Amino acid sequence: MIEVRGLTKRYGDKVAVNDLSFGIEPGKVTGFLGPNGAGKTTTMRLILGLDGLDPEGILWIRNFMKTLAAQGRTVFVSSHLMSEMENTADHLIVVGRGELIADCTMAEFIARSSGAAVKVRTPAPDSLVLAVAAKGGQASADADGTLLVRGLTTDQVGDIAFEQGIRVHELTAQRASLEEAFMELTGDSVEYRAGVPEAAAGAGSGVVGSATVRSGV
Repeated sequence: MIEVRGLTKRYGDKVAVNDLSFGIEPGKVTGFLGPNGAGKTTTMRLILGLDGLDPEGILWIRNFMKTLAAQGRTVFVSSHLMSEMENTADHLIVVGRGELIADCTMAEFIARSSGAAVKVRTPAPDSLVLAVAAKGGQASADADGTLLVRGLTTDQVGDIAFEQGIRVHELTAQRASLEEAFMELTGDSVEYRAGVPEAAAGAGSGVVGSATVRSGV
């Protein structure tokens, strides 16, 4: 069952939804009609949790999805909130222009970014450079003589060093954010780009009331 009670949503000075209350009963197909600008889309976005979540609500949703996954359930989530996706997802499917860009773990995707690197201190840098290159990574010497390895995770670099018998004194991840990795690795796949606005429009604000979805699942 879905219950909406006293729901209000404002965008700046414009009231998109005004003290709206109704219920949607299970076992029926309920239509939702109204002319353009009536507030239908805003109401449905609020019901689905796509607008007005506070930090507690965000944390609850994140933990709920992790709990479902831990129970063996299949959880598939899409969001433009990169910081939340980085804290929630274990695995990523990334597409662009209808084609697959990545199907890998979160760590592997971020490791592909030029901003992500593994800092390595070793007495045998030349040997590690060759071993890393053979596994598809790239290593370059930093100013202090340490190596910066890109394209591989810390676990992968550590395994390579172990397999080759290379002594390692330091192995530190230098992480890019998911947002940085996403913008870099999908830049060529963006079909529509937004222009830079001259002035920020009135931000969405003032959500009052509640929308509750109840399910027997």
